[in-house]
Amino acid sequence: MATLIRIAMLNADQPVPAVRQIYPTYGAVFHKLLCASAERLQLPVSISSQDFDVVREEYPSSPDDFDLLLITGSASSSYDNVSWAHRLDAYIREVYERHPDVKMFGSCFGHQIMCQSLLGQYGVKVEKDPQGWELGVHDIQLTKDFVKALGCGGGSSSEKAAQEPALPATDRLPTPSDEKDSIPAMPLSQSSLRLQFIHADHVHLPDPSALPASWIPMGRSSHCAFQGAYQPGRILTYQGHFEFDRFINTETLKVFGAKWDPAVLQSSLERMDKEDDAETAADMVMRFLMEGKRGQPLNGLLDLRLRVPRPTQTKAETIPLYSLLLTPLVALHRHHAPRRKSEVMLCQTPRGKLIRCDEQVFRHSEANKVPSHDSP
Repeated sequence: MATLIRIAMLNADQPVPAVRQIYPTYGAVFHKLLCASAERLQLPVSISSQDFDVVREEYPSSPDDFDLLLITGSASSSYDNVSWAHRLDAYIREVYERHPDVKMFGSCFGHQIMCQSLLGQYGVKVEKDPQGWELGVHDIQLTKDFVKALGCGGGSSSEKAAQEPALPATDRLPTPSDEKDSIPAMPLSQSSLRLQFIHADHVHLPDPSALPASWIPMGRSSHCAFQGAYQPGRILTYQGHFEFDRFINTETLKVFGAKWDPAVLQSSLERMDKEDDAETAADMVMRFLMEGKRGQPLNGLLDLRLRVPRPTQTKAETIPLYSLLLTPLVALHRHHAPRRKSEVMLCQTPRGKLIRCDEQVFRHSEANKVPSHDSP
């Protein structure tokens, strides 16, 4: 039994040129890391993703075609008076209210605009951080509620109590951890998390108790008091970037800080050259994605499905790729439409093989894996 997870990558920006040579979109980075997490955790899942450029106001024809909407980071601010940001803000709220089965995840800008859209009525707002930029690798002290809600546990209770940030206890709705689904145990053996950061805006809460009862704060760093939000089964956000490694973050800062004082820029770059807990953060996203999921049998011994839109259909058709068992090269029938211009067809088999599907041709080879970006 395997589960198909369909992700709409809502790209709110594009990578800087040096990064774009490896990853055409931020969605491609997230896809690689989530596939790696599924393999690492030995989850019986297949992940498909499709890129949308929300700056150009590209959106899914229906949110229900996807299990998750993932909103990336951006150099823009969520409160900018521009049409695409206004539309994204409204879209988030509409999906949340009208499509309860669709989950949403946001990173950095995505975190900020999701909180702005969904929590604005509680006095939550996004603003320039009065402390300025948070740059490099920093520790997030996770809240006890957050660690518990994601089914993590781990570590001694005294250790957790000692490291728990000073956030008031509130009556929170429990995570659906008692559901008998296909999620294996994913213990988090720490009460802190190290992530890469590059942001000058932050989410401001008028009061730590301002969140609705079902929302759980992720934690805080020494710089930023609100590092993420979690509503079991619906919402997960990170202020930090688990999708940024040293290379991506340093190349991004070289562009952002091109006119900074050289000494300030160098000091900031050095803070990015540290180990982080990106894998743990990715595993928590996978835990979130699997909440409420049941094992879904996929056709074909490779347990792989590809969603290909037909010219006469508004929804995508699921096609089992049986022929991959016979040959590494498979061509679709002529009546199938080529992929949409913005579509990224990267799929993973349960054994971890990545398959890049370009136009009407599908190749299964090492050359077509997403390249590693651990070093420039």
